[in-house]
Amino acid sequence: MKDSSKIVFHDKLTFPDIVKYLKLAKDGFLALVDSNNKLIGVVTDSDLRRAILNQTTTIKELINFKPFFLHHDLSNQEIFDFSLQNRIKHIPLVDNNHILKDIFIQKNNQLKIRENKVVVMVGGLGKRLGHLTKKTPKPMLKIMGKPILEYIIESFTEEGFYKFIFCVNYKHEIIKNYFKQGKRFGAEISYVFEKNKLGTAGAISLINDKDTKDPFFVVNGDILSLVNYNDILSSYILSDADALMCVKQNNYTNPYAVVNFDDDNNLISLEEKPVTTFYFNSGIYIINNSIKSLLSKNKPFDMPDLFTKAKLNNKIVKVHHIKDNWFDVGTKEDFKKFEN
Repeated sequence: MKDSSKIVFHDKLTFPDIVKYLKLAKDGFLALVDSNNKLIGVVTDSDLRRAILNQTTTIKELINFKPFFLHHDLSNQEIFDFSLQNRIKHIPLVDNNHILKDIFIQKNNQLKIRENKVVVMVGGLGKRLGHLTKKTPKPMLKIMGKPILEYIIESFTEEGFYKFIFCVNYKHEIIKNYFKQGKRFGAEISYVFEKNKLGTAGAISLINDKDTKDPFFVVNGDILSLVNYNDILSSYILSDADALMCVKQNNYTNPYAVVNFDDDNNLISLEEKPVTTFYFNSGIYIINNSIKSLLSKNKPFDMPDLFTKAKLNNKIVKVHHIKDNWFDVGTKEDFKKFEN
């Protein structure tokens, strides 16, 4: 067990302190113990993402005080089987007195390996963020000390997806210099460069078909979420789809009373501040090569237009409802919420 994988919990510990220690732990897992080394709780990268999306800096909402744990006398195979069955990458190992003896950590995404590629669209200018993206591409803006793009990688690698293709353009060297080939992040990263602006889908036409022989994700590079990507992939497979778009429900409250009347101007009813429910595009997709072939190479195209074209070409197009926390860091106001 690495000393950096645990810290002593005390009353003066702050949210930034835990974030700092979590980053030093490197494995994305931090155990919190008392002065006698008794396990109190744990914090993972997923817990940090959840806190960020909930816009909370409360210690009690960040720490999991009821984590899974096992007895340290169990065999490696028993511990591995438990981690596999429960989809848990990190497991504290304790004795009869709940004293932390070790931490079991699955390495190299052994819990579940997925060969499906993840195409991340990170070539945009980020104009809505104004001066914030003058020297930095939007996906590299930092929240709690880490770029948005790093959170996206973590959310996929935790579920066994490790092959990424970054479609880059604006200040691409900053992204490449930070992530390189992805080894430090438990990933394999390759790059596709857009010489011209190709919209939210056009760069996909530049990817070799051999690299997308399996259905692949396409994800916007400015999204923070807690969605389960394995569930999305299962939904895609079970629906026998060619293309799948993840959608999220939202509600809009009309600030006015809505007046309903007929063609003769007779009043029918009044609705005071009615609520309208609608679904919006979350910027998370799965498509296959039959959809990719609808794109003209090196020509601008957007994802919504690609889905419309797929429908017109009699492709099977489905949606998947996501209920997990999701946020698009698209404007200065949005980013400031998280940065603060």
